[in-house]
Amino acid sequence: MVRTVDYIPTYRRRSKAKSTQTRSKKVYAKDIKAAVRRNLARLEHDTMSTSTLSRDQLINLLELDSVAAYRTAGDHVLQKLIHDGVILPPKRRFEGGPKVFDRDDTLLALHLYVGA
Repeated sequence: MVRTVDYIPTYRRRSKAKSTQTRSKKVYAKDIKAAVRRNLARLEHDTMSTSTLSRDQLINLLELDSVAAYRTAGDHVLQKLIHDGVILPPKRRFEGGPKVFDRDDTLLALHLYVGA
């Protein structure tokens, strides 16, 4: 076999790239799960008479702000749970209304997430 170019490529193909997660991301995920586990009963009790949950209710009752130190940490944690598929995204109940989470679906999903 005759080479058609005079140089040897310096890059290597990455076959089956291994997805690694840094230690800090693992600790962050573990802290999220611990915060949800710790406050899930409170969420269930305090929202017993409603069928929907707002974003602020979820953040405050699950105390998601305690996971990270910056100001909007709770919102980021909730968005991570939605992105990872733990919680279904919020939906509008009627045209022009606020986006809300279904209480029953959210509680079921969180129970499955923490294994309780």
